[in-house]
Amino acid sequence: FLVYCVDGVDVFLFQFTMLTLPFAVLGRMISLPLACALLVLKMLLDCIFLKKIAAFLNVSWKWLAFFVLQVIYPVYVVLIGIASPYIPFEWKGRTLKSVTVSTIKK
Repeated sequence: FLVYCVDGVDVFLFQFTMLTLPFAVLGRMISLPLACALLVLKMLLDCIFLKKIAAFLNVSWKWLAFFVLQVIYPVYVVLIGIASPYIPFEWKGRTLKSVTVSTIKK
C-alpha cells in the first residue's frame, strides 16, 4: 500500500535537497556515488511518472527537454518558493499581497 502525500512544501524541500547535493559532496557530508545514485533515482522516477502523464495527455516525449528540465526545474521551484511570499499576484482580477501583516489599532 503506497500513499502519496505531496504539497508545495514537500516539493520545495525535495528540490532544495537536490540542489544542495553537490555542496554536500564537496563538504564531504555525502559520498559522490551516493549523490549520483540519488540523482539517477530521482530522474528515473520522474521519467516513469512524466512518460505516463505524456502518454495520457497524448503529448510526444522529448528526451532533450526532459534532461534540460531536470536541471532547470529545481532552480525554478526553489527561487519561486523563496520569492513567492513577497511578490504580489493577480487572481480573478484582484491583486493580492502574499505576505500580509496586520496591525491591531488601539
